[in-house]
Amino acid sequence: MRKWMVGLAMLPIVLATLSCGGGPAPNILQPTMGSVTLLGGDAPACDVISAPVTISSATLTPAGGGSPVALISSSAPVTVDFASLSDFLTFLTETQVPTGTYSTLTLQLTIQRLTVINTTVTPPAPVTFSLPSTTFTLTFTLNPAVVVSATAPAVAQIDFNLLQSVQVSSAGQVTGAVNPTVQVSLPTPVVGTGFGEMSDLAGIVQSVSTSPAAGSSFAGSFTIPMPGISGQTLTIQTTGSTLFDNASGLGGLVPGKSFVDVDAFLDPNGNVVAVEVDAEAEDNPSLSEAAFEGVVTSVSQNSSGTPTQLTVYVRQVEPALSGVTVPGLVTFNLTSSTALGLFPARLNQGNLPLTLANLGPGQEVVVHAQMLTASPLTLNANAVFLRVQSVLGSFVATPPPVIGSDGLTGGFTFAPCSTLLNSNPMTVFTFFTTAFPGVAGNGLAGLPSSSQLIVQGLVFYESNAVALNGMSAATPGVVEEASEVDQIP
Repeated sequence: MRKWMVGLAMLPIVLATLSCGGGPAPNILQPTMGSVTLLGGDAPACDVISAPVTISSATLTPAGGGSPVALISSSAPVTVDFASLSDFLTFLTETQVPTGTYSTLTLQLTIQRLTVINTTVTPPAPVTFSLPSTTFTLTFTLNPAVVVSATAPAVAQIDFNLLQSVQVSSAGQVTGAVNPTVQVSLPTPVVGTGFGEMSDLAGIVQSVSTSPAAGSSFAGSFTIPMPGISGQTLTIQTTGSTLFDNASGLGGLVPGKSFVDVDAFLDPNGNVVAVEVDAEAEDNPSLSEAAFEGVVTSVSQNSSGTPTQLTVYVRQVEPALSGVTVPGLVTFNLTSSTALGLFPARLNQGNLPLTLANLGPGQEVVVHAQMLTASPLTLNANAVFLRVQSVLGSFVATPPPVIGSDGLTGGFTFAPCSTLLNSNPMTVFTFFTTAFPGVAGNGLAGLPSSSQLIVQGLVFYESNAVALNGMSAATPGVVEEASEVDQIP
């Protein structure tokens, strides 16, 4: 979900006895420390493809007064591109604070720039607004207060709403002005998904442990770079139920080379637990290979209609390559040997095939490529992975939705607000596993005739007829296999 969350896991009480001089000193109770985890998320905004935010401070203030305790400090700020977190969560940081009751959360953040896509030119091009270096101070009263105890974690959930934060003109055009809109709530853990599911964790594996820690119920773990904080790593635990794609379990991950996409959740004890791990590719830095994450802006084809190049607005590259400037547009050569994949694979419930012809503007992708020359910049795509993404738009009542006997399986027509995806109405396929948060009746029958929706799933371009679950797609057009359909209040 599009949230920031603060999870507070407890540590045992520590007592220390101090002595000085020639005689015993009274016992002094040292503060009990609890682990604080900060997650970040966002709601999508039309045509905004990049919105980096630097969090320079995050503090909790005790109820009844007292000195604030730091979660994030200016000496170790966290920078995250929240446009890449549309309706998703990511792990930001972890620290420790004394146990107690905290009634106030304060954030200080700076929005560096805002990049939107201009589709009035061919090919579409990014337009970047440089924003004033204003530090916003946001203070939230926690009601009820967060109680940090030694027996159970507590969580505060922070919703950064990019959709409401970005100012638009009367004609619906982005003006470049931003006024952060943030809300805070205190959720409780849910069986199976804990305090929150994260579908946006990715990076090159740093280390692997195939043996569980003593007394642990986990099967093992691996680490990836911590999102937003250079030089730190995030430990991800695995279980016997963790799905591995393109790797034979933990032993198939190669430190320093294997780039993984991870679907995980924060469990009630503060562990990041993997549900699915996709070892997309092994990128060899010595061969100038890297992973490029971003959104497709255009696809070039030859005279026979075969895609030959993919242009992507790249937000992040791992590892960094000299001669490649990000964020910015990067064009990749496509060949018959370019491998294709998607993540999470389990969301392709309709078993839609993925070929080069299914790639198009507006898709979120990771491109694994090798840089051949720096001037002119030439990169060959070794692999392209389609990623789960969230699309903002409106339900279209005509033709009427197809509703199966379970109220969940079927489909409907959807009008994305993204101009990259807006050439034709999109067909959305739903399944018995599709969630409908906020929709009346939690199913297809409750879809509103007006009001915005966020549809989360896998997006395909289709040139041939496609029919799933009794729903037929208009072709050529865009289709989405939905894992979640969320109505915006």
